[in-house]
Amino acid sequence: MTIVLVGNTKSGRGLAAKLLDRFTAAIQTRGLPVTKLTLNDTNFPPESQFNPERFRGARAILALGGDGTVNAVAPPAIRTNTPVYHVPCGNENLIARRYKMDRNPQTFLSALGRYHIIQSDVGLAAGRRFLIMASAGPDAQIIKSLHHTRIKAIGHLAYLGPILREAAAPYLPRLTLSVDGSTKVQGRQGWLIIANDREYGARLNFVPSAGPTTQSLSAVFLPANNLADCLQWALLARAGRLIKNPRAIFTQGTEFTIHTQSPIIQIDGEHHPDFSENSPIADEITEVKVTLDQDQLPILAPDPASFKFQ
Repeated sequence: MTIVLVGNTKSGRGLAAKLLDRFTAAIQTRGLPVTKLTLNDTNFPPESQFNPERFRGARAILALGGDGTVNAVAPPAIRTNTPVYHVPCGNENLIARRYKMDRNPQTFLSALGRYHIIQSDVGLAAGRRFLIMASAGPDAQIIKSLHHTRIKAIGHLAYLGPILREAAAPYLPRLTLSVDGSTKVQGRQGWLIIANDREYGARLNFVPSAGPTTQSLSAVFLPANNLADCLQWALLARAGRLIKNPRAIFTQGTEFTIHTQSPIIQIDGEHHPDFSENSPIADEITEVKVTLDQDQLPILAPDPASFKFQ
């Protein structure tokens, strides 16, 4: 059966392109056919490359890039029930971190031999799938700034400018949150993170109870009015003490409804383009639905005995 390799050749300042060739050679030495696709081929737009029929019957899909690359291959993987393996080439690589995937082709080939598949939950934020998290807060504004200025592969230093600009006036929406029909937050200002997994950038695990096999989404609302509040929450998350703070509002469910003005949303570290802070009506309230998807994403686990899910 074919192994489909999907590379974001701009990821990792060219690292993904090199690994694409390395993994291709390693797989072919096992006598397995390979199909190579990239996210950067201007001759074939993603909707053409990622036609599910191109993946049907494949043994596995390798996503070489960051978490956004895994997100990009999720629709055809779900549609064809083809397991995904993440070769980490991005900034955070949260999915690879969670499943202990690495850049060694032998790790993948061993996983291919065992073929242990984990069915991962998937979230939907206003109709767009996410595997790790969706959030409305300063992180979403930083991601939005990067989205509109990025013209090439970026590293962690690229975040410095947007972070400094955000520090001067952090985006902290005033919102109302209902979970499975029950109101959890009523017209409060702060930072909302809805998670399908506990992993988060910079090891800031804001929702430690979240897991990809819980058949639910977990969330935390962090009341905040300024930068100092945000920094306090980040330090508590880094120290693993956020869960003990009574001001943090934790909740869990399958359907989240957010009402707020001009929302800015990020999903899996990517800007959600359907929202903008420039609402045509200043006082207009927008409803955002975040739900558990009815479908699941098959993941090819390298060593299922080395980790546990909640």
